[in-house]
Amino acid sequence: MTISSSANARWLWVLALFLTSATVAVAQTTINGTITDQQSGESLIGANVIVPGTSVGTATDFDGNFELTVPIGTTELAVSYAGYQTQTIPLIPGKTSYTFSLAAGELLDEVVVVGYGTQSSKEVTSAVTSVKEDDFNQGVVNNPTQLIQGKVAGLQIANPGGDPNQSPTIRLRGLSTLGSNTEPLIIIDGVIGASLSSVDPSDIASFDVLKDGSAAAIYGTRASSGVIIITTKKGKAGEASITYNVQGGVETLAKGVEVADADRFVELRGSAVDFGERNNLYDELTRTALSQIHNLSIGGGVGAGSYRASVNYRDVEGVASFSGFNQLNGRLSVNQSALDNKVKFDFTATTTTRKADVGFNDAFRYAVIFNPTIPLRGTTAPAGASYSYVGGYAQVDQFDYFNPVAINEQNSNTSEIRDQLLSGRITVTPITKLDIAALYSRNYVDSRFDQYYSKTSRFVGAGNNGLGQRTTRENRNDLFEVTANYGLDLTDNSSIAFLAGYSYQKLATDESFIRTGTFISDLAGVSNFNFSNDFATGNANVSSGGDRSELQSYFGRVNFDFDDTYFLSASVRQDGSTRFGKNNKTGIFPAVSGGVNLAKFVTSPSVNTLKLRAGYGVTGNIPGGSQQSIQVFDRGPSFFFQGNYVPSYGISRNANPNLRFEKKGELNVGLDMAFLDYKLTGSIDYFNRRTTDLIFNVPVSIGSANPATGGSYVAGNIFANLEDVAFVNKGVELSLGYQVASSETFSWSPRIVISTVKTILDSVDNENPSFPFFTGGAREQYQASTSPGSPGQNNAPTQVIRAGQEIGQIYTYVYSGIADNGDYIFEDLDESGDITINSELSPDKRVVGNGLPDWTLGFQNEFRIGNIDAQLFFRGAFGHSLANMPRNFYENVAPTRGTDNVVVTKYFDPALNPSTLRFNSLYVEKADFVVLDNASIGYTFDLPADSKLRRARIGLSGQRLFYITKYTGVDPEVRYADNVNPLNPNILAPGIDRRNNYFRTRSFNLALNVTF
Repeated sequence: MTISSSANARWLWVLALFLTSATVAVAQTTINGTITDQQSGESLIGANVIVPGTSVGTATDFDGNFELTVPIGTTELAVSYAGYQTQTIPLIPGKTSYTFSLAAGELLDEVVVVGYGTQSSKEVTSAVTSVKEDDFNQGVVNNPTQLIQGKVAGLQIANPGGDPNQSPTIRLRGLSTLGSNTEPLIIIDGVIGASLSSVDPSDIASFDVLKDGSAAAIYGTRASSGVIIITTKKGKAGEASITYNVQGGVETLAKGVEVADADRFVELRGSAVDFGERNNLYDELTRTALSQIHNLSIGGGVGAGSYRASVNYRDVEGVASFSGFNQLNGRLSVNQSALDNKVKFDFTATTTTRKADVGFNDAFRYAVIFNPTIPLRGTTAPAGASYSYVGGYAQVDQFDYFNPVAINEQNSNTSEIRDQLLSGRITVTPITKLDIAALYSRNYVDSRFDQYYSKTSRFVGAGNNGLGQRTTRENRNDLFEVTANYGLDLTDNSSIAFLAGYSYQKLATDESFIRTGTFISDLAGVSNFNFSNDFATGNANVSSGGDRSELQSYFGRVNFDFDDTYFLSASVRQDGSTRFGKNNKTGIFPAVSGGVNLAKFVTSPSVNTLKLRAGYGVTGNIPGGSQQSIQVFDRGPSFFFQGNYVPSYGISRNANPNLRFEKKGELNVGLDMAFLDYKLTGSIDYFNRRTTDLIFNVPVSIGSANPATGGSYVAGNIFANLEDVAFVNKGVELSLGYQVASSETFSWSPRIVISTVKTILDSVDNENPSFPFFTGGAREQYQASTSPGSPGQNNAPTQVIRAGQEIGQIYTYVYSGIADNGDYIFEDLDESGDITINSELSPDKRVVGNGLPDWTLGFQNEFRIGNIDAQLFFRGAFGHSLANMPRNFYENVAPTRGTDNVVVTKYFDPALNPSTLRFNSLYVEKADFVVLDNASIGYTFDLPADSKLRRARIGLSGQRLFYITKYTGVDPEVRYADNVNPLNPNILAPGIDRRNNYFRTRSFNLALNVTF
C-alpha cells in the first residue's frame, strides 16, 4: 500500500478556507457590566468573562468593568477569578448591563475524575492530576497520550525519533513489574482497558491520572502501573453548534546520525572505494512531509437530551518516504434523561479505520554505512567494481550491508487496524442522592500486518525467492458493570458518600500467522499466498492461537468530608481471574487515604489552601496471558518421514497451579497548596512503593523437582512468582504554578512540574527460593539479555542488575585510550595485569551509566495579549545515559569493514582502528536534554456584527523546535526499554540507542478553528 495525496490541491483549498472563513456572518450583541467581591464590594481586576464552550471572552479592567460582544442566542456567561467560585450567569433577553458578585475565599471547585465517579478537587485525598483541553499540547498528535506529554509530574511519555506509526512508551512513577502491563491502565468514558485507537485526540476533553496506590486500588489487579482516565467531549443542551477544525502540518528532518559525506568518506577509506557518485543517502530516504487533519463536530440538545457527533480524518506523511498513515474516525455520543431526571441514558459509538505504511526502519541503519559514491540504481556495474545490480539496485556482496533505498522500494510493510467501541449506560435515581447505574461496553479491534519481500530483494527476499508474511489479530473486550452511589449530607459542611459495585469483564484474542516463500511472481505479494511453493514442500510456517480470560470483581468505597476540613476515603476490591493458577484465583486490594486542610487553622489571608494528605493502597498485576499457569505444548520443526513432512510437537512450558498476581503496596504523602489569593498554586508528593511476587519466566532444569506440582520439570522454563526479589520505587513530584499577570490586556501563567524516581530491584532475604531470579555464580547479580548485535557483537550483554541497586545500569569495559596498533585500551579494573574478555561478568567491567533519568522537567508558559494567545512548553530529562550503537559499530576506520561509511561525531579519532569491535564506555554518553517541545501562537478574531460565526481562531504551532544537549546521537530521549524486538521489548535494558531508530524530526502546524 502507498499513501499519497495531491499536495497542491490540498493546500489550495485549505488556503481558500482560511481566506474566506472570517467573512461569514450573523448578528451579535454587546454586553457590559461590573464584577465585584461579594463581601467587600470591591471591584475585581482581571476577572474572566466568557461564553461557555467558546473562546469568546474578555477580562475586567482596573475598575472591574467589562464589555463583551456575544453571538445572538447566547443564554449565559461564565465568570471566574482566581480564588473565587466560578459562576454561570443567565442572560435576560433585552438586558445588556449586569453587575455580578463573586464569593471569595473558596478554592475553584474543579471536578476531578476518580475511579467510578468524580470529586471536587478539595475532597481528593490521593495523588490525582487532571489535565483539561486548554492545557493540551498543540500540533499534529498521532497518539492521544502525546497531548499531555510532560504535563503530569511522574508521568513519563517518550517517543524517540519522528516515526508517525510508533506508539510512545509510557511509565508512571517508574517500572513496577517484570512482565506485561508495564504501562498505565487506560479507561475511556468508563470502559476499562479500551484501546487508545478508539478515540481521536480531537474528541478528548480531559485526562485524569491516578498516580498512587490509594487512588488506583479501586481497579485492583490491573492498576499497578497506574491509571489514565480519558473523558471525551459531550453535547450540551441548547442551540446546535457546528465546529470545524482544520490543521495543515509540515515536517522535516531535524537530525540523523552524523556521518562523513562522500568526499570525506573517500579521504578516510581510500580511492579504491570511490565509484564516482556523491550521494546523500538521507536525501534519498526522506522528504518534506505534509499532513492534514480535519475535525467536524456538531452538538446540541433539546429539553432533557443532548448529543454530539464528530468525524475526524488524519492524513499524516512521515519524513521517511516509506512511512505514514491515514485514519478515519467517527464518534456519536447521545445523552437523554426522563421521568424528571430519575432515569438517564448514555450511549457512545465510535469506529476507527487506520491504514499505515510502516516501512522498514532498517533503511536508516544502512543509510549510515552504505558507500555514498556508488550509483544507487542501474543495470550493469563497471568492470572490476565491488558492487553489482540486483533487481535494478546496487548491492555489495558483504554481510550485513544493503542498499537502503532498495530496502523500502523493493519491499512493503503495511498495517490496517479497525477499532469499534460501543458502550451504553443507564442510571436510575429511585430516591434523592442514590444513583444505580449499569454499563455494558464492547471494544472490538481487528488488525492485519503484512510484509512482502521481493524475489530480487537482497535484504530478505532473494534468499527465499520471495517471502511474504501476514499476521491477523482480533481482540474483544466485553465489560459489564453495576454501581450504586449514595450521598448523605450530615450537616451543612459535612457529608458521607458510598460506592458499591460489581464488574465482569471477558477478554478474547485470536491470532493467525502465515510466513511463506518461493513465490512464482512478485505481482500478487501477500494478496495471494497460492503463488508460494513453500506449502507444497512443507517449508511454510502457518500457525494460529488464541487467548480467553475472565475477570469478576466486587468493590466498594466510602468518602467522608467533615466540616470541609477533614477528608477520609477507604476502598476495597476483590478480583477473581481465570489467568491465575487454579490454587490462587482471587486477590484483595484495600486502600485508605485521608487529608486535612491546614489552612482552616491559619489566620493569614495569604494562605488559601494547605491540604496535607496521605494514603496507602494495594494494587496488583495480572499474568500476561491465560496460559501462563498451565502446561503448554508447541509445534516444533517438521521432519521428512515416509515421503511426507511431519510436524513435531513437545511441551514448551511447565505448569504452575500456584501462580498468583503481583502485589504492589504504595505509600503516598502529599501537600496541596494555594497562596496569595490563589495566584500561587501547587502540590508536592513523596511516594514509596514495593512490588512483590513478581511474575517471571524462570529457567529450570528438566527432570528436577517442580515444587508447584509435586512432580518434575518436563520443560526448561516456568512462569512463577519470584521469591527473592522485589521492585522498590521512590520519588518526589512537584507541580508549581504562578499567575504572574492577569489583566484585560495581558496575562502570563507559568507552571513547572518536576519528577524524580529511583527503581531498585531489591533482594529479599531468601536463601533457597523455589524460583530464584539471581542465579549461577553471581547470586546477587543478573545479566540483562541484550547485546549490540551483528556483526561481531552478539552475546555481549550491555546491562547488569545487582541486588539492592537501580535497574538500567549500563555495564561494560572502561575505555582509556588507543594502542599503537589502533586497538582499544581498557582499564585493568581488577589489577590482574590482563583484561578478561568475553566474560559476561568480567571483573574488568563496571557500571558506566544508567539508562533511566534522575529527574524530569516540564515547564509551561501561557500568555494572552488581547486577542493573541501563546504557549511555550519546555521538557527535559536529566541524569540518564545512552549507549550510542551507531558510534559503537561505525565510528572507526577498521579495515575489516573498509566499505562502511564512518560516523564522525566530536569523539571520532581516525587513529582508532580496532581489530575486533567491542562495546565499551567510549560509546556511552550522558544524554541530558531540554527541548522546546511545543510552541504555539493564535489569534481569535473580533467578529463583525453580521458574522455567522460564533468563534474563529487561527493558530501556528511547532513541535520539537530545538534541543539543548551534548548527546551526539540522533535523539537524546530516554529509552525506557530496549525495543530491538518491538513485540517484546526488554524492559530491564533501558538506555540503548539502536542503529535502526527513526531519525529525529521537526514540525510546524497551521490550524483554523471555526464554530457556527
